[in-house]
Amino acid sequence: MHSFTVIVVFCALFTKNALADSYNVELTEEDREIFKKCIKEGGLTKEELNAAVRNFDKNADRKVKCFRGCLLRSHKVIKDDNTIDGNAAVNYYHVEDVEPLKKLILKCSASTTGNDYCDVAQSVESCFRASDIEN
Repeated sequence: MHSFTVIVVFCALFTKNALADSYNVELTEEDREIFKKCIKEGGLTKEELNAAVRNFDKNADRKVKCFRGCLLRSHKVIKDDNTIDGNAAVNYYHVEDVEPLKKLILKCSASTTGNDYCDVAQSVESCFRASDIEN
């Protein structure tokens, strides 16, 4: 599989969280509250939220980066020291049984850096996008 597949998978996973009502997926009430909190915390408009779902660009708007960072931080994927907990990321993206994606997440988690949780979230997602899945 190539980078394109990774992009599609992670866009689908992010979109599932962002637009759960469009999928046959049940999110917990806690997940919904986190999502609402992160929208409010970031001050995102509907248009900016749609951009967050579609745009995984390294130069994404700060609000979009922080929205994603809020989601990951709230789910304990981003730790207090602004590093990624690889195992929490694997669980968050629901790829425990998908070995190539699990390896990719753990690799990106180990190499992600940033000045704050917003940059860290963008950095890890950029790593996902830029990587090929090893079979």
